[in-house]
Amino acid sequence: MRKILVCFLTIGLLLSGCFHKEVIDLSSEKAVVEQTKFDEFLKQEFTDTLAGSKISAHFSVEDLGAYGLEDMEVSLGTVEAYDFDALKTSISTMKSFNRDLLTENQKSYYDRYLWMLELNAEYEGLEDFAFIFSVNSGINANLITIFTEYVLRSEEDIQDLIVYLNETRSYFGECLSMTQKHVDKGIIQSDYAIDAIIDQCNRFLDAKENEIIKVVSNRIDAFEPLSYDKKQVYKKQVRDAVNTSVIPAYQDVVKYFTALKGTQKNNGALCNWNDGKKYYEVLLKDNCSADITVKEAKKLLEDAIDDAIGTMIKIMQKNPSAYDELYYTLDMDADEALVDLQEKIQENYPKAADVKYIVDYLDPSIAGEYIVAYYLIPPVDNYKENVIRVNPSCTDLYSTLAHEGYPGHLYQNTYALEHNYHPIANVLNYIGYTEGWAVYVEMDSYNMMDVKLSKDAIALAQMNTYLSHYLVCLADIMVHYEGATVDEVEDYMYQYGMDGAYIYEVVLQEAGTYLPYGMGYLQMRALQQKVEKALGKKYQAKEFHEVVLNAGDCSFDYLEQQVDAYIKMKK
Repeated sequence: MRKILVCFLTIGLLLSGCFHKEVIDLSSEKAVVEQTKFDEFLKQEFTDTLAGSKISAHFSVEDLGAYGLEDMEVSLGTVEAYDFDALKTSISTMKSFNRDLLTENQKSYYDRYLWMLELNAEYEGLEDFAFIFSVNSGINANLITIFTEYVLRSEEDIQDLIVYLNETRSYFGECLSMTQKHVDKGIIQSDYAIDAIIDQCNRFLDAKENEIIKVVSNRIDAFEPLSYDKKQVYKKQVRDAVNTSVIPAYQDVVKYFTALKGTQKNNGALCNWNDGKKYYEVLLKDNCSADITVKEAKKLLEDAIDDAIGTMIKIMQKNPSAYDELYYTLDMDADEALVDLQEKIQENYPKAADVKYIVDYLDPSIAGEYIVAYYLIPPVDNYKENVIRVNPSCTDLYSTLAHEGYPGHLYQNTYALEHNYHPIANVLNYIGYTEGWAVYVEMDSYNMMDVKLSKDAIALAQMNTYLSHYLVCLADIMVHYEGATVDEVEDYMYQYGMDGAYIYEVVLQEAGTYLPYGMGYLQMRALQQKVEKALGKKYQAKEFHEVVLNAGDCSFDYLEQQVDAYIKMKK
């Protein structure tokens, strides 16, 4: 029977070679019509995504009129359920296009946008687990950033911002009402999450000088078209709005969650609720930017942990003093570090876009322990101006700025904006890819620092960072998907010298937060190793990096296709 099967397979292969594959003329009238329709569809999708929120549109584009968005309602909006019907319509329309008639660049956007749409559709029926308030991605954290990063391009922007500030308390009220609906179903966050939310809000409330008032007032003072008297009027309106709406809104959040603490009947892990594990399965794919199962992710992490431990043991056996080298100091400020990084990356990375940036430090009242640094993605029609903020308590400035700046997020985003960019890319959200790249280059920055570290010390530092990322990701799976207790996490982490109780607390604050970093890096590094192994002496780091960057925001499944095509071409 086995021989017969082989014969059939052989005949099938022979027959498949007999058919002539049709060559499609992409310049034909039929193809051009399809390409034009597809471009119009993507532009409309981008516009529709922004149309629901002027405040979001303000950050995405400078010229709203170019996208027909000049007459948008000035409002923080309402807390509404996600429109899955509109999502399904977009998916159906995407699939109606003849992909074969599209250009290679359009095919790239077709594949990447459709993958994201179909993934988002998997969240239908699971919305109760997407907590509105959380320490990392919640509205409580993001709204402060939105207000302090709001660029004043016109007097109308000042007026709009004052409206948003005045609406904060009513908007938070709707958010709390939606949260209560989840609570009524028994879906309540862990006390660790609640404590983190309360602490974050109190840090903002307890500041001697309110950061929103300070930052916005300074921007109004710097807005030259206004007279002195008008500036004073607007600044007073900002102060009044913050004092009568924003501050009471955060006080409401503290009051609500203080009363909520301790009322849950479990530890707040997703697996405790019906469909919680299903939500985690989708969340994992989303945050890993890959079509991957929980079982597959866990196996990858366990193997990576074993590899990292094995490498660290070998290094310490060969060179016991390597660990002592890690206590180094790097005498650079943020600007000096970014200048140095821009110079160092020229050898192994494609040419950076010609852009400007500012880098400065966050006020402790809006940073705290939860934010190390962030890069603010610029508007699609003005990517020349970029912003990086750093927590003043950051202890590893050089690698942090490699992650956020060069050759990390700033470099990656502006490179994409300068090369074959379509506005729909602003909608693509592949956090595993973007954070995977940023951690990957952060690790490479150890090779760029002007400190005398041996190769063993550099490898040890990298492996230690890998291990930390991997272990937190594994704990996330153990707790939220497998239901591990604090004792089980402590027992597991003890063998690696890690504080299991602390890790347990961290992953219960917000599920999936660290997956993009650990799993994203793991997948990015695996692709780099695949290319290096396949090409041997032909391997060039700059070319691999160019393949990754040219792919744009994408899933790792898509990126691997691009990598495989590159390997085939090089061989």
